[in-house]
Amino acid sequence: MMRWFTRIIVVILLGAIVNVAIACYLAYRADYTQFSSQGWQAIKHSEPLIVNKEDKLGVTFVGSVFYSRNSDQFFEIHEVVPSWSLRYRDETPLFQQTKANSFEMASGWPLRSFKAAYLYVGTIPRAGKVIYGYELEPIPRVRMIPTKPIWMGFFGNTAVWAILLGMTWFLGKTSLHLVRRRKGRCQKCGYDLRGAEHNRCPECGTMIRVNFPSRETES
Repeated sequence: MMRWFTRIIVVILLGAIVNVAIACYLAYRADYTQFSSQGWQAIKHSEPLIVNKEDKLGVTFVGSVFYSRNSDQFFEIHEVVPSWSLRYRDETPLFQQTKANSFEMASGWPLRSFKAAYLYVGTIPRAGKVIYGYELEPIPRVRMIPTKPIWMGFFGNTAVWAILLGMTWFLGKTSLHLVRRRKGRCQKCGYDLRGAEHNRCPECGTMIRVNFPSRETES
């Protein structure tokens, strides 16, 4: 029982590691200069605000900038911005005190599990600061490694990758046992059991339920 519990814990930890590695890799590979400028929508806000949300493979990008002229199109902020975005609730003091523009991204697959955010005021993006995340390249490329977990996505992705890793391990182990059994070997350690009757494997002590034919009989 303890052995299976240990295996489950190990598989879950490996799933979490794979989750983190994939999120970092997807964020590193994403080129934010190639995000389309199309689809920017005016959001009804205290000031005219333009928000862009785009999804690439494993990466979601959200950009918001205060605009100098009004638009006839108005949308609720919750209809465009994902719930993990700072803009979803305008939760930072920088949003509340100034007209802060933002670059945000989240990465992970199949769910977004980590996020990063960069805020700046005015028309000079380089004068901003990283709220959370690790900045690899500054504006305008905005290459960041996300460091803040999106807990629902984190646990969901960890479960998915843990299940996939567990299934891979189980199928691999089962296949190895079948191959060893067909060749007349111990399923656990691979010791050659042909030519004699064994109740247990002489090498590892595993119980043997089948008597294998001798090498001469097979030949």
